[in-house]
Amino acid sequence: MSIQIYDFLDQSILLEQDAPAVQVPEDRLRSELESYRAHVLRNVDEIRESLRPRIEGPKVFVATASHTTVNRDTLRRMALYFDRAIIDDPLLPLSAPRSNQALSEFLGGGHQDRGLDRSALTEAVTFLRAVRPMVAAGFLAIAPTGLANEPPSRLPILYSPTLFAERIPEPLRDWFRNRARVVKLHKIDRGWASRDEPLTPCRAIGITFAGFDRPMMYQLAKTTTTVDPDDPSVITFLMNHEAPPPPPDEFERWVTQSINSTAGNIYAAIVRDVINASYVEAMLLTDSDLMADLLRHGDRTLNVDEQIPELVLQLQLPVLDQVSESDLMRVRASQPASLEAFRIQLERGLTAVAAERDEAKRRHALDELRRELTLKTREAALAFDRLQGAMFRDVAIVAASLGATYFTGGYSAIVALAAGRDAVKRWNDFRDNSQSAPGHFLLKLQQSARPSSR
Repeated sequence: MSIQIYDFLDQSILLEQDAPAVQVPEDRLRSELESYRAHVLRNVDEIRESLRPRIEGPKVFVATASHTTVNRDTLRRMALYFDRAIIDDPLLPLSAPRSNQALSEFLGGGHQDRGLDRSALTEAVTFLRAVRPMVAAGFLAIAPTGLANEPPSRLPILYSPTLFAERIPEPLRDWFRNRARVVKLHKIDRGWASRDEPLTPCRAIGITFAGFDRPMMYQLAKTTTTVDPDDPSVITFLMNHEAPPPPPDEFERWVTQSINSTAGNIYAAIVRDVINASYVEAMLLTDSDLMADLLRHGDRTLNVDEQIPELVLQLQLPVLDQVSESDLMRVRASQPASLEAFRIQLERGLTAVAAERDEAKRRHALDELRRELTLKTREAALAFDRLQGAMFRDVAIVAASLGATYFTGGYSAIVALAAGRDAVKRWNDFRDNSQSAPGHFLLKLQQSARPSSR
């Protein structure tokens, strides 16, 4: 999983320290990104196969239809509950072929070739460098899951006698239409903008859906066609988007078609996410209310097992802000019993939180759980300090007894050995018992946190 992308990046200037931010020629960076895309596409089948379930614990697939992204803080919270997280490759969008410049200018998008976004590239590379321990530990999988959402390399010409209504299942058509908002767009210096005004016939509209933060723009150019008299297979389309507005009936059909087309694209992307999440036997994570509502269509309420992962991501634990990805993965691997005890306590606490129906009471209960877990950590730390004190006294007795052995013979040595065995037994008992204490795992994370960890 994800190892294939690091096979390339290990030999690439992209992963060099601060490489995208320094004065590396843009042409070289673009060439490297194109080579990276080619590498991913060559290995896409192997990457897909590596995502097949090999882990029995809970897994999460981050949705691409809603362009949901997760940062390092979210991934660390995920690691408390999930055994694997699957996210989209953050480099691929930066390596996508540039859009058709002539078409963009014709549609009024202005000059789009603004150069490579070095800031976005640096952010993606910094993220990939930071989460590498999570990939190496088998927790995080990075894959080109959003590849199918990229626009086609060639602009298709489509026709539908139903105005693309067939792209949406019939029970969902009204549901999508009721969430749609259509606005009239006006040309400005650097693109298009809407105003607070009634929708009247025009040739440029913007469409949004409540709960889905991905607006779409449509233009209706007045089109005339000319057939080549010498070759009837050659047809020339002349488009004029500055023509007068279309008649009201034509405008209404175009708006309906545009709503259906946008809704169909959204629905298809969500279906792909559902299929991909099912393929890897994972829960689906989205930050889109539309997507969440669609998956609960019919007023289906989330059961407790579905609410707990959502609550995990809302739980703020200060220790996670102090520990590095490397230390978090190391503690997870070295303390499996402690991690399991923590998860049992976490699930028990979040089950109680999920039972609250009032949102304010739920937030309060979640905050109380955070306090309880913090107290458990302090209790574990206190028990550890007490044991260290007892161990120190035992060691002092051993040292004094062994010192007396030189003068008095074997009797003191026997006493010293007995004291040593008692200290070892006490330590082993503490170790076995502490690993089943809920606060032990967070204590180990706290002990691993260092100023240089992040």
